[in-house]
Amino acid sequence: MRKYILNIICILIYGMNTTSCTDSYQQMLQQTLEQAEDRKRELEKALSYYSQEKDSLKQKAMFFLIKDMYAHYAYHSPQMDTMNRAFNIIDTVLTQQTNPGMTRYPDYDLFSSIMDSICEKTQRQEKTEIKWDSRTVTANFLIQNVEFAYRAWKTNPWAKGIDFDTFCEYILPYRLGNEQIEHWRPQFYNEYSKRAGKYLNITDINRVSSRQAISLRTQRGIESLYPYSMNMSAVNLMQMGRCYDIVRYRAMLLRSIGIPATMDYVPHWGNYTGKHGIVKVVTIKQEELLENDNSSKNTSVLFGSASFLQGKTLDIKKGDLPEGIEVQYSKTIPKVYRHTWSVQPDRKHILEIANVGEIVPEFSLCIKDVTDEYIICSDVRIEMDTQEHNVGYLCVSEQGEWIPIACSEIKQNKEALFQNMGRNIMYLPAIYENRHMIAAGKPFYLDEKGDVHYIYTDKTEKNNIYLSAKYTYYSYTATHAVKLKGGYFEASNQKDFKKADSLTAINGIPYYRQKITINTQKKYRYIRFIAPEEKDCCLAELSFIGLDENKDTTLLKPIQLYDGMVNNPSLEMLQDGKYNKYYTMSTNQLTVDLGSPQQLTHIELIPRSNTNGIIPGYQYELFYWTEKEGWKSLGKQTAANWYLEYKQVPANALLWLKCHNSGKEERIFTYENGRQRWW
Repeated sequence: MRKYILNIICILIYGMNTTSCTDSYQQMLQQTLEQAEDRKRELEKALSYYSQEKDSLKQKAMFFLIKDMYAHYAYHSPQMDTMNRAFNIIDTVLTQQTNPGMTRYPDYDLFSSIMDSICEKTQRQEKTEIKWDSRTVTANFLIQNVEFAYRAWKTNPWAKGIDFDTFCEYILPYRLGNEQIEHWRPQFYNEYSKRAGKYLNITDINRVSSRQAISLRTQRGIESLYPYSMNMSAVNLMQMGRCYDIVRYRAMLLRSIGIPATMDYVPHWGNYTGKHGIVKVVTIKQEELLENDNSSKNTSVLFGSASFLQGKTLDIKKGDLPEGIEVQYSKTIPKVYRHTWSVQPDRKHILEIANVGEIVPEFSLCIKDVTDEYIICSDVRIEMDTQEHNVGYLCVSEQGEWIPIACSEIKQNKEALFQNMGRNIMYLPAIYENRHMIAAGKPFYLDEKGDVHYIYTDKTEKNNIYLSAKYTYYSYTATHAVKLKGGYFEASNQKDFKKADSLTAINGIPYYRQKITINTQKKYRYIRFIAPEEKDCCLAELSFIGLDENKDTTLLKPIQLYDGMVNNPSLEMLQDGKYNKYYTMSTNQLTVDLGSPQQLTHIELIPRSNTNGIIPGYQYELFYWTEKEGWKSLGKQTAANWYLEYKQVPANALLWLKCHNSGKEERIFTYENGRQRWW
């Protein structure tokens, strides 16, 4: 009987006899129906709903949704149900607190306090289960979804040029990820179609939706409170979420009014921590490709958040920084994937050839490789060091771990072809076994031309190396030091500085810490720092070293610190030895009262930073990569200075420096021409 129904559906949709209804389509449809179990009747009801000839496109749209529904699901747990109560409580609180006409705008603290009151933190890691869409959706839900999607596609002027295939893939789907299923489309359609009605093309509407999304905040730390994908109503209520929550919300907003939108995402940056997703309107084509070079231009216009300073160039000239120190302006992209509704053939092939336990947990059937739409990339053919595995991976590094970002079939000759790989990135070939990534070859980097350079560690040749940091010097850190360039110190024995002497100037850029020698025999009570900018210069430490009555070097203790003319107690943090705290100047002048005239020998300043430079007294451990053992320690050191010296380090090794006292930010590096080269 069910086979008869399927044959009838094929005739209705394709207008052909059952023998010409392709086996692949029948198999795909059958896979969903078998997965649905007792929900088969709901899906069959939805499939047979559109029986009239005028509804032929709606018939095909419904078939498109259901044939690949077997690959779509949400996560669920009893704890999630408890946590979801927080959104209802917040809605009630805001309704009670907000006057008519006021903006309802919950804050993170409110969300945190309510979440803490309804569930125990210790329960937030409760194991989730998968809820397959095929066992969840109803016929009425699917029919409503098709109706509103079709209406948005056919009635809005900006959607006239969108073909049926694009409609099915990027307008029709009711979810984008693993969020809970909701009836979001009617509300979004009714609200946003009116707002967008005065615009005639997709480009204008995309700009409008971008402005609409400005009020949505990417809230760091929210995953510790709610470790699941937020659904549309939750984001709409909270006006905040994780990066992916916000992107998903905006894409669905666009879909609701007939604009083909999805999420394109980098699974992990090549030279930075984390991943990133952007809203992609698929009919708007990229006009320029990124080169994955260290460009100071605003690469974020080509892929969101790729540039740290959004194109702002720092005033850094040759000689401003210590030799070998380079500022990193942009993130590198190894891969870009696009969320689709349909199962992608290459992804399905990987799943079919994989042995048990070879597929990483984050694997998805419904993503499309679009790397070559964003960056200049290269194909890489690698010989994989494995005898039994059929699936290989390329990984990038994060804090000593290797994160898979691409997969490929391992052929019988043990070669794997990885297509469209980003350049200027260090990769590790790997396999997945026993829930761990295991090296299956030497690390290598792709240079700017796409050539492969393997890391051949030479244990027979040993070198002494000097390390200044455990992390890349990114432009968002350097910008605080650059603001101090051109600042100067003057001294006086009069509080009003009517008679003042120039002491010294900051001619370069203080890289984490700068110690300036003062060449004068005169004694001064008041020291003043004048910054080159009017305000907002940030200092973590500002110390004055001089001579005591025995001519011994001593740290001079001010009795007063002034920001402009104001004595601010917060200025005390400038001499508390805590480099992760900083003071933001409200004027361009800091004045120090030493209590009595003192002879200065040095001034030491530390700009605001991520404290990833070497810090005296902190313990560090250096590792180098080995094929068989992974990371192998070269020993621990407690820093006696603002740098580390490691002796007998294997030449040409891939290295990783870890601090055992503070901070988690660490990047791998090689040591070339007397400097650290970060990856």
